[in-house]
Amino acid sequence: WSWIEDPHKTCLGWIRAQSINHKEPVIRSHAALVQESYVSLLQALRSGRPLIVLDMNSPDSILEDVIGLKKRDPSAVNNEATQIQLLGQSSPVHEEFRLYLICPLRSPSSPLKLSSVLQNICQYTNFALTRFSLQRHFLGAIVTKECKELQEKVLHNELLFYESNKDATRRKNDIFAILEEVDSKLVEDSLTCSKLVGLFQETQASLDTAQKAQHVREDCIQMIEAFSPLAQRVSTLFQAISRLSCLDPNYVYGKSWLLDILSHSIVSSNKSNNLKRRISFIRDHFTFSVFSRASFAISSEHRLVLAFFIACHMLIEKGSLIWTEMELFAHFWASIKEEFHLKRNLHSQKLRKFLQCYEDTTQQVKGILQDIEKPSSPWKLFIDAKEPDNLPLPEPWYSRLNKFHRLLIIGSLRPDKILELAESFVNDIIGYMFLQIKPLDLKKVLSDLKPTNPAVFFSNPSSSNSLANFELLEAGQGGTTDGNRYYVSSESQIRNLLRFAQNKEKNDSFIMVLENASDTTINHHWEKACLNPNVVLWVTLNKAFNKQQ
Repeated sequence: WSWIEDPHKTCLGWIRAQSINHKEPVIRSHAALVQESYVSLLQALRSGRPLIVLDMNSPDSILEDVIGLKKRDPSAVNNEATQIQLLGQSSPVHEEFRLYLICPLRSPSSPLKLSSVLQNICQYTNFALTRFSLQRHFLGAIVTKECKELQEKVLHNELLFYESNKDATRRKNDIFAILEEVDSKLVEDSLTCSKLVGLFQETQASLDTAQKAQHVREDCIQMIEAFSPLAQRVSTLFQAISRLSCLDPNYVYGKSWLLDILSHSIVSSNKSNNLKRRISFIRDHFTFSVFSRASFAISSEHRLVLAFFIACHMLIEKGSLIWTEMELFAHFWASIKEEFHLKRNLHSQKLRKFLQCYEDTTQQVKGILQDIEKPSSPWKLFIDAKEPDNLPLPEPWYSRLNKFHRLLIIGSLRPDKILELAESFVNDIIGYMFLQIKPLDLKKVLSDLKPTNPAVFFSNPSSSNSLANFELLEAGQGGTTDGNRYYVSSESQIRNLLRFAQNKEKNDSFIMVLENASDTTINHHWEKACLNPNVVLWVTLNKAFNKQQ
């Protein structure tokens, strides 16, 4: 899904072309979706044809109001077929079904509300949110607001493929021109890559019958294959860091934050003339950069959890792990968090209950409970071993189970070793670098500060003072004083500064530092400061502050 900024209503032309040339169902209002277009929606779900919902009156609630979701049964052996409750009736979803929401951006909070609805949907279905729209299951959300040159150019080129019949050479030239511009502009947003892939696919389809352009077709196929891993990795990492919000509601990461890191990786990663190798360099650099940047903003005890999430989502990306197993591990972790110092008895009721649930969820572990409860069970070695992770699993489980299965099985036997097992799992999947503790790099933290990414620091009240905060800020900025940084601590100073900030029209943003700010101060002034596109906000609060609020 992407926010497409489109003041010239280019996307409306694309919708018109879609409905005329491809006869895609287009629903133009919330009422029509409820009353008149039920049949079109049902057919789209079953056939896999795209559905376009245009100009919704209430985009924040449309999906919740109309499409209720039936949660998958974790005990089912094959739960790939997702059921959607459509106006009270259950309907299977075709794997190629796509839903586009096109609606005006009515307020700065609309994208947050809409993305929250989409994430809630993906939690209960096998739809996967992806900013590059390359996975088989995705939702597309289009919001019209402002536009950039590159977006206009890409959208214009996309329309050319629906409205005209260009020759293969011209299409190839358009693709390579955009590819060159993307590399020079460092992929300004997620739309770019998705439209590139769309161009490649359209070109590929148009060249299937053109014998003389066989080499062009091969080039396009190679590009599609090369770009797909990068697009999939962006989606994977976004889902992984989104899971951090279950640990702390303050762990929220936006689109611009992720794409800034992607741009940095394009510049800083190793170069290669081979497109596949180049994309691979960017993907690996981007993965570690996301982890490093996110580690600066989360507590130390949650860094291993973040690395574990990334490792698991990469296995899901490869098809080696399914969502239900991740959910099972979350329940398992919650059940043993008070038992990290204990060993299990091979015949304990908790172990039996967990393994029964695991067998019902995962086909590969069928029969393991019976094997563990045998009188001469080889699993007793794992109970007594000092380092159970170093022991090989008995056959046939050694050949049948992957690293995640091994983690769950040994962890259920030895809850006292679960952290060590998790570290070993992360090391095997993504490498030891993700287990190293990174020192706080203030320059990198400050480089992340933008009007859309305010930073909040929780400090110790006894050591937090104006001089220390200002020195910290100066150190991160390289010691320069350009007049754009302000330190405020009183209610009157905040009001005076915000009056100035509301009228600020230049692009030279400044940082506002609040020390030991009260709940009242934040509640009264936070929204005004954040909504000004020229204000970067840095807040330091003492640890007694209500973080949830």
